[in-house]
Amino acid sequence: MKDFESVLYIEDDPIEGEVTRRLHDTISKKFYNEVRFDIATTWNAGVDYVERHKPDVVILDLALYPEQNTEKTVEEIKMHWKEWPPILVLTGNTADPSLRKRCILAGASDFMLKGDARHGGFEQLCERIYNCYLRRQREEGA
Repeated sequence: MKDFESVLYIEDDPIEGEVTRRLHDTISKKFYNEVRFDIATTWNAGVDYVERHKPDVVILDLALYPEQNTEKTVEEIKMHWKEWPPILVLTGNTADPSLRKRCILAGASDFMLKGDARHGGFEQLCERIYNCYLRRQREEGA
């Protein structure tokens, strides 16, 4: 089985940079090696990155303004999930109770609210990232 090496976070909010830095540190400590952790700040940049670098997991914010709203991003998950690495949706949208179900049924591997990740949930987020990766390895028969 290929080693877990890289994560792409598609996130348009620059304030999330601190969350990203702390997440990178936590992931690297968790897996006892340097995990490459990159950020794409637009949907198009994320698509380009996935095609060029083939990360092991994609963490995806759903609302990537101005080019993507939540509904459009869910549709994109439906179109890309088979050829993309596992997708972990990480969103701040707490207003739509059906969003988790729609993302998972569209092909996302997992779903987590940003508030849960910020408030002591980094360990849990790391576990979810790795579980997404392992599920895909299992599906591919590695």
